[in-house]
Amino acid sequence: MRGTNLLLSLYIGMLAVAGLSSCASMMPLSGGDRDMTPPKVTDQQPQNKTLNFTGKEIKIEFDEFIQVRDLQNQLLITPRLKTDPDVSVNGKTLSLKFKETLQPNTTYNINFGSAVSDNHEGNVFTGLAVIFSTGAALDSLSVYGKIADAYTLKPATEVSVFVYENGSDSCMFKSKPDYLGKTDKQGNYVINYIKPGKYKIVAVADKNKNLLYDPATESVGNWYQTDLNAAKQTDFSVFNEKPTQFFIKRTSNPYYGKTVFAFNVPSDSISIKIPEKNKERIKTLLSAANDTLTVFYKKGEADTIPLILFTNNKILDTIQLAIATDERYETDLKAKKLSPKIKRAVGADTGSVNSFVFDMPLLSAANSDKIRIIAEKDTFLIKGNLIVQGNTVFLNTDSYKRSGKARLILFPGAVTGFNNVANDTIIFLFEVVAKENQGTINLNVELPDDSAYVLELINEKGNVQAVFNSNKVQKSGGDAKILLKQNIQRLNPGNYSLRLIKDRDKNLKWTSGDLLLNRKPETVYYYNKPINLLADWEINIDWKVQE
Repeated sequence: MRGTNLLLSLYIGMLAVAGLSSCASMMPLSGGDRDMTPPKVTDQQPQNKTLNFTGKEIKIEFDEFIQVRDLQNQLLITPRLKTDPDVSVNGKTLSLKFKETLQPNTTYNINFGSAVSDNHEGNVFTGLAVIFSTGAALDSLSVYGKIADAYTLKPATEVSVFVYENGSDSCMFKSKPDYLGKTDKQGNYVINYIKPGKYKIVAVADKNKNLLYDPATESVGNWYQTDLNAAKQTDFSVFNEKPTQFFIKRTSNPYYGKTVFAFNVPSDSISIKIPEKNKERIKTLLSAANDTLTVFYKKGEADTIPLILFTNNKILDTIQLAIATDERYETDLKAKKLSPKIKRAVGADTGSVNSFVFDMPLLSAANSDKIRIIAEKDTFLIKGNLIVQGNTVFLNTDSYKRSGKARLILFPGAVTGFNNVANDTIIFLFEVVAKENQGTINLNVELPDDSAYVLELINEKGNVQAVFNSNKVQKSGGDAKILLKQNIQRLNPGNYSLRLIKDRDKNLKWTSGDLLLNRKPETVYYYNKPINLLADWEINIDWKVQE
């Protein structure tokens, strides 16, 4: 009996062991929680705020293996060194060796930014810095401030602040700064441990990291000259300077009969001089952005036509426009199957279509029997003659005023473009918005002074929907308030914002600044409350603009 019990006990024990073994084999191995702790400094030479430093090397010891990344953008040394130091990593040790003699009686700030992280998980040690002085005291002055975009007023990130000791007017173009700092994500910057002296300070979006200002590609803030003897707040508004040179950036010939000139910047005064005998052979179109001029030309006897481009009444360039042979010209026209194309319907968003804009100059439009507008429920016949002006066809009578989606159909020969290119059948889809599906905004803007101002209403896509200037202002009451009042109707529902520009040069648009003249860009104000317009709503906006 005891033997039987013993065998039974052994059998049960073996089953238990097998069960435990089975359970153990199904449990996954765990390495514990992920390491989220950045490396810690265990020792450094020299210690922070060391005085009378004469060494050639800095060493920092960490509690784990480390790596460094993106030193070009992260490592910031002030005052700036003429030669970049050697930076190396050996296990848990970070070394920085100087290649030049340090300045006497100077405080150095060596900031590694976010360059250092642990070798395993990549946890970043943010703000690692070593500060020391080669003299008997630490320099204690600082420059700090906030940098914003001059036009949008949004914080300007990745902007450098250059500080020059006894800097000249052109130092930012030719010399590298003595001290420098960078903005954070909120547009704030600070440069510490500066010695007393006379400085020139300028903000530059140093895209190519060459520590110089390159006007063609970088934005800049107006410079400040200061005798620094205490901590100083210096704020900047950065802008892109208007290029001093206007030139043709690119020329293209999409097909024989069309040449496109693209300019480096927009200009309000682009014109072209055509020889008198060739005026009937050439038509031009200037883009809405004033940065592209398209020349359309016909074949003729001469194989070249001289053109003179002007801007601001000054000769920009003289061009010999090459004309193709008759055979090549005709072949190319047929191969391209050219046809005027509608770019947009004018007035659709305000409830009344009155014209259609094409992508080339037009010679004529046929009788309206070749044009139909077909709505969702009916067909609308355009009555009366059509008027051609440049690249636009105006509907002379009975403009289409029905709301909803519609199709414009131009049958073959409805319009004739330059070079006698008639259209094939064109179908253009558009939508006219009914008044009850739109809203109205009444503006009552109190201006800060009697200067010239431009007021812009902007939709949520950033497109300007309406522009007003302060020439149409009302002065009311004994306190002589300067009010800009506007009633804006037929607006689509959505979110809107207001922008006010102090129009110093009275050109009805925002003007940038000038660095060498130290002329600031025109001041911009934004209405700081949301404007949410619903269908069939009318809202009133009262805005007292503060300087």
